[in-house]
Parts: sequence; structure tokens; C-alpha cells
Amino acid sequence: MAPKKASSGKEGHLKVIQLSTFRNERVTRAHSTLDRVAILVESGRVFSCRISDIADHDQYVEMVPRGFAGTVQETIRLVDLTGGKEHFVAMSTEGKIYSWGANSRQQLGRWEKKKNRNKGRTGMKGKFSHISEVEGLTEQKVIQIACGDYHCLALTRTGKLFTWGANDCSQLGLDSGSKEDVSQPTEVERLRGVPLSKIAAGGTHSVAVTTSGRALVWGNNEYGQLGLSKKKVSRKNIQ
Repeated sequence: MAPKKASSGKEGHLKVIQLSTFRNERVTRAHSTLDRVAILVESGRVFSCRISDIADHDQYVEMVPRGFAGTVQETIRLVDLTGGKEHFVAMSTEGKIYSWGANSRQQLGRWEKKKNRNKGRTGMKGKFSHISEVEGLTEQKVIQIACGDYHCLALTRTGKLFTWGANDCSQLGLDSGSKEDVSQPTEVERLRGVPLSKIAAGGTHSVAVTTSGRALVWGNNEYGQLGLSKKKVSRKNIQ
């Protein structure tokens, strides 16, 4: 079924493209980075293309998950999709996490890769153009994922919260006090034993909701996004 378009009629204005069905399947999730879009369909398959080609079904390429050794895993069914400004993160029915895109701030969770901020945005290029499992979470069964601009959160079935990626605003909630990017999923020890039900992330801040309904926030509060009285960066405390 071809996508339907609606336009303001003026060049350069917003265009709305309906993709409620895609290749005869219902669309369940979608995420856009600065230059690419990814679409998750009901069967668990993911398709991606450049933003400029979003209305052309022929430009979409299926993204097939791979194991650590590069082995294609065609039987993997993905059930959730999110991402940041330059990367995508997906979750499978088995609770495994997969990532692809730019790794400029270690947001892919690929610990063996070194960051290089001097090259700027890398988009969907080179070795990161395929979906690869996040190795640091292989022993965990993840039930929720969330992403900020350059950082990620993963909540496991046992209630553990793992974070990785950019940490310049302490958005990872780690105890080290360092502002350095973190290349592999690291447990937020301060929340160990706290029963969590939901997680979310903004550009440079993070949120977790407890089973009793209490909201815990940390990271950048420059614009009051944490809901705290002091509009500063919450570097040390999860509040």
C-alpha cells in the first residue's frame, strides 16, 4: 500500500506522510535521527532509509540483527524501537538489546569501539550500519528501553537499571562523579533495590518511576526539565 501524503501546499512547509501500513504490515514503532528513519512493523522486522526518501517504499532497507561475530540472526523478532539524535536502539521478544547508527558518544554500548569526537556526525556509516547486539546486556532480560540524545537506559526484569553513552550532565546516574562517556551498560547502583515500573529520557536527563508512583529524576535541569526548584545540573543526586 502506497503511503498517503498531506501537505500544506507551500514548498518547504510540513508534509505529513501516513505509514499506518507498511509492506502490508501494521507499523508499531518509528524513530527518526537527524538523517535517517527506522520503522518497526508488527512481525518484528525493521526497515530504514534516509529522511529524504521517507515517502518512497523502494528506498527502505531491512535491518537484520547480527550477533557478536557478525552472524545474521534472522529469527530475532523485535518488539520495541527508540533512539537518539544519531542512533537507534531496539529490543527483542527475548529481552535482548540491539543498536546501530553513530557511536560518537558511546551510545551504541559497543565497548570495544573508541569514541572520536573530531569526526563530527557519522550517521549510519561504516561498521555501525548494521544492527548488533549490545554485548554488556547479554546476561540480562530487558523489559524497557529509553534514549536521550546520546545516552540510553535499559530496565531489566529483575528491576536493575543500566545506562550508557554520554554523561556530561550526569544523565547516566552513576556514582563515579565522572563526566566521561560510558561505553558499556553500567548498573545504576543507587537505584538497586528500588522497585521501578517505568523509565524515560530527555535530551540530557533521565526519569524513572517507582511502582508506588514516585518519579525519580537526574541529569540536566538548565530549563527546569527535572521539575526541581534549582535550575542547575543534578550531577550527584537522583531526586
